[in-house]
Amino acid sequence: MKGMLISIVAAGTSFLFLRLFIYVIPEIICILVTDLLVLVMIILCGVSLKFGVTKWRNSTNLWLLPILICVAYILIGIWVMPSIGPRISKVLFLKNLDAYSSVVNDFRKDTISCTNPCTKKMEIIQVPRRPAHVGSIWGVHCDDGGAIVLFLRDTDVPLLHEGYFFKDYGARSNCAEDSLSPESGWPRAPFVRHVVGQWYHFSDKPGL
Repeated sequence: MKGMLISIVAAGTSFLFLRLFIYVIPEIICILVTDLLVLVMIILCGVSLKFGVTKWRNSTNLWLLPILICVAYILIGIWVMPSIGPRISKVLFLKNLDAYSSVVNDFRKDTISCTNPCTKKMEIIQVPRRPAHVGSIWGVHCDDGGAIVLFLRDTDVPLLHEGYFFKDYGARSNCAEDSLSPESGWPRAPFVRHVVGQWYHFSDKPGL
């Protein structure tokens, strides 16, 4: 039973760590390993149940312990980490907020520009240096003097669009209607959560 406990703790701890990590820096290898560890944990639960019923309960009253620990790891990973992960991601974002805000300020002052005129739809902004883990930066100037600046995270997860955006425009601005629509040149991200002030996190995958 001791060997099984060690295996469960090792696999479960790795599972929880990776579940947190993918909220900070989504990487395909981490997601695949996390899915694999879920399968491993399920197998370990099954094996623990088998050995517990056939062997361990004859020698100890703690024969259910490996099963309970195994189930606890799975439940924490699936139900608790999705609430803790975004909080950690938010803390890390706020630590780098000055770098993000600097890009927004330069864009609004026109000291940096887009590859194409960014007055009608989202276009890539040319910046000398991007914030950490940002793959590309998009922006649009609104007709009321406002702006939207979107920071797409640098990730190798297929079809994932995830990151942060700043928005500041009036209710009657053109940006209020179509700047984040598919016609604007940027795919609509259905999962958006407020971070702080005029900053928001966006993703087209639930939970990220």
